[in-house]
Amino acid sequence: SWENAGSLAEVLAGKASGDAEVWVAGGTYSLSQTLELKKGVKLYGGFAGDETSLAARDLSLTSNATTNASVLDGQQVRRVLTCRGANGDPGASPNSADTCLDGFTIMSGNAATSGGGKGGGMFCENAGPTVANCVFTRNNAANGGGMYNENANPVVINCTFVNNQATQNGGGMYNVNSDPAIINCTFAENQGIGSAGGIYNQAANPVILNCTFVSNLTGANGYGGGIRNTSGSMPSILNAIFHENRKLGSSGGLNSIFGNVNVLRNCVFPSGSVSGTPVVSEDNVADNVSLTAVSVNGSTLYYELPENSRARGAGLPVGTSIPMGGAIPSDDLRGYIRPFGTRVDVGAWDSRAKAPELRVKAAPSSSDVRAGETVTFSIAAEYGSWELDPPHVWSVPPAQIGILSHDLTLNGAALDCQWTDGVLSVTPGSAGTLELSAVFAWKGRRAGVENVRVSVEPVVNDPIQTETPLSVKGGAVVVSSSAGPVAMAEPGATLILAAGPWVDASGRPVSVTGMRVIAGGRERSDATARPDGNIALSVGTEDAEYDVRVEGQASDGTWLISRSIHVVVGRGYLTASLAAPESAAVGARVVFELGAWCYRGAPASVSTPVWTLNGQEVTASVDVVSPDCSRLAVTPETAGTLRVTVACSLAGEPSVRGIESADVRVFVPASTPGPTPGIPVVDVPDGPAVPIVPDVPVIPVVPDAPEPGSSQDVPPGDRESAGGGCSAAGHVPLAVLMAGAAAFLMKK
Repeated sequence: SWENAGSLAEVLAGKASGDAEVWVAGGTYSLSQTLELKKGVKLYGGFAGDETSLAARDLSLTSNATTNASVLDGQQVRRVLTCRGANGDPGASPNSADTCLDGFTIMSGNAATSGGGKGGGMFCENAGPTVANCVFTRNNAANGGGMYNENANPVVINCTFVNNQATQNGGGMYNVNSDPAIINCTFAENQGIGSAGGIYNQAANPVILNCTFVSNLTGANGYGGGIRNTSGSMPSILNAIFHENRKLGSSGGLNSIFGNVNVLRNCVFPSGSVSGTPVVSEDNVADNVSLTAVSVNGSTLYYELPENSRARGAGLPVGTSIPMGGAIPSDDLRGYIRPFGTRVDVGAWDSRAKAPELRVKAAPSSSDVRAGETVTFSIAAEYGSWELDPPHVWSVPPAQIGILSHDLTLNGAALDCQWTDGVLSVTPGSAGTLELSAVFAWKGRRAGVENVRVSVEPVVNDPIQTETPLSVKGGAVVVSSSAGPVAMAEPGATLILAAGPWVDASGRPVSVTGMRVIAGGRERSDATARPDGNIALSVGTEDAEYDVRVEGQASDGTWLISRSIHVVVGRGYLTASLAAPESAAVGARVVFELGAWCYRGAPASVSTPVWTLNGQEVTASVDVVSPDCSRLAVTPETAGTLRVTVACSLAGEPSVRGIESADVRVFVPASTPGPTPGIPVVDVPDGPAVPIVPDVPVIPVVPDAPEPGSSQDVPPGDRESAGGGCSAAGHVPLAVLMAGAAAFLMKK
């Protein structure tokens, strides 16, 4: 637990090795020794100190930079971090799938006079970890002030290298015999006194995507203010922007890239600032565009493009294939969603990217809830940006969604309830308004605030609902559907409702002294009693759709309730009933039964169905399509949510009158490899396959105490994830657990 969390150095030095996950609370950790990131260790920072799931971490730029920043401080006397593997044995070396550093500020590391002068912030050798959502700042070394990679291929994503210095080469990063992937990163105000303020490549072939190089400096006799390539290095650089990278002490001589380049595509740089001849050079823009710095606590986090900049919309579209595999990322440095199907902005920041949203839903609906009944709030598995054109929305497993905070009230009074596996259940004891306000996160960033209200109605005597029928004697045509009777009425019609016979909880007949009509969840005061004992109710003059029921008051004052009838007003509504199984296995043939009907028996025309799996349209075979009944079939090849949507219209009319859809959960059967490699699965009837997570020990450790006189200066915090780093899926929220792993919590 967080209460028993402790020494970061102790855990990394001895206990955390092989398939271990370490959570580090916000604060400055003044290091008395260099930390080692071992193979199989996932080191996460940016926690407030009360989270129970990795998904609940909030790495939002401004909030984390000022509150939950986890700062590893070398105090200008030692390197901050190393990650080493076995030379010539890839299986024994850290890799991007099993080892990561995510959500830290790496500051004030110094390898200028020790550690071979390599990598003041981080030194990687024979390793390829994921480094995500990190800030490297004020680090010093002879080579590679911020980071030094030797025979290493790390994935560096959503990171900022700012104000790092090398007395020789590579102020921000030095790569030798290495092929790192550098994605959505900013290199700003770094200095390489010899050469390369930003990145120095020696016999290295990195892939650099959507990065920003601004105001990096090289020595007066050096080369490559932004990037210097030597010893046959051939990097691939796409969608990058270079601005004001210079030689030290010179007001001129813009110096973006020096040396040969394999691919230089859709980049923006000042004219004449690139030397060498790229093998592939396409759609580059020669322009010294201006940039606007965005800072927190006086340190730069990222750079924005001003309006009308030539760098806007000059980049390759999302999903474009890139050298060495992969594609242009869908998110920018902030984790915002870039526009699809069009050119994106050049650099790490995208002006047209939209903040992601997460949506929740309440069940049952407000018209169904009475005091004493359980109300369940569940997280809707949709995440994306509905504001983009077209909208970009993805299905997200609830297990990956974190709840940062929530307030649940009944008539303004707080209720004490907790989320369990993405579900919040509460049983209101009285009538009124039940309101949920929740803040959610996904991929380590705040994903929006949702407010959901549910109207709770008073308790009524509902002894045997099915024994108290309700029928329509006139004013509408009544048809049957899978959900029950439906009354189709024209605008202005008056329904004649007949309720009864009324019975008590024992099924004995009861006389009622009065009746009331509930339509659309509220009492209708305009309903009138007729001499024959029935009730007259006007449906109104507008097209509408709602449920109607009648309640009768017994002599003891209790209210009895009838069944509901669904009322559809106007010819603008057409209803189709879709019947489908709740779940099906991957590869199984799923059949939907469609029954369609319309007002006064006119035949219905059913459109070709649209099938989607996890929000993506798929093709499907259609067995039979007829005006009254159809059998629609599809064989899903992937687990997720399978949805069929049909549009209905009146025969002979082109306009759509109604749209119906149905969902099926598609799961992976036991005979098929499960969603989590290395974890066995079992087939659960009527539901998806569930991973079996073995018991995992949680090892309490003792917190480090700051050294006397140590620096407590907290620079900007870590970054929100844009799809990089290690996924939070599949973790069990019991303190910190990982399948087959040891688990640790670190707290200042």
